[in-house]
Amino acid sequence: MFRYFDPKEIIRTYYLEEVVNLNNSSALNVGLFRDRIDNLRALVKKHFSWEGDISFLPSLYHIRQVLLANGRELFLTSLYDPNTSGVEAFACTLHELGIHGLVILGYKEPLTPLFLGSNSISYKGRKEISLNTTPEALECGTQNYPQLFLAERYFHYLVNNWGEVKALVENKGPINFNNLKFNTHG
Repeated sequence: MFRYFDPKEIIRTYYLEEVVNLNNSSALNVGLFRDRIDNLRALVKKHFSWEGDISFLPSLYHIRQVLLANGRELFLTSLYDPNTSGVEAFACTLHELGIHGLVILGYKEPLTPLFLGSNSISYKGRKEISLNTTPEALECGTQNYPQLFLAERYFHYLVNNWGEVKALVENKGPINFNNLKFNTHG
């Protein structure tokens, strides 16, 4: 899937595709973006050995507020020590990867959104609405696709080269994702 890792290439490719779409007066390829974000969710679940849902929020503040409003406790975990056993909800920042403004939220029971994003509301007829409880419903303010695609690339490498990455982390060595063996992931 990914042969070479260059964060600038991800951002450049995204914006070039967006400019082409805008110049042709066509909508962004939303289906492709959703598929890639679903792939990111699957990679995150695999990395953290998580059976629940995954959402992406812009900050720990947002996560704390959502969990507080839903009566849940927060467990912070590290990207390089992904222990989530015995917890109902966890959060993980991506600061170690240089990605700020994107925090992973894992949870087992449905959460009611606190911050209403574009995926938070369903219409029932013309006069009634309801709140969605899907992972996408919680994702207010995280439609920064380049960040999500960058995270997808990192998690692809983490999942497929975990033993090598873990050894580098334990030895406090630098992690260059381009030096990792290329493995494909289903």
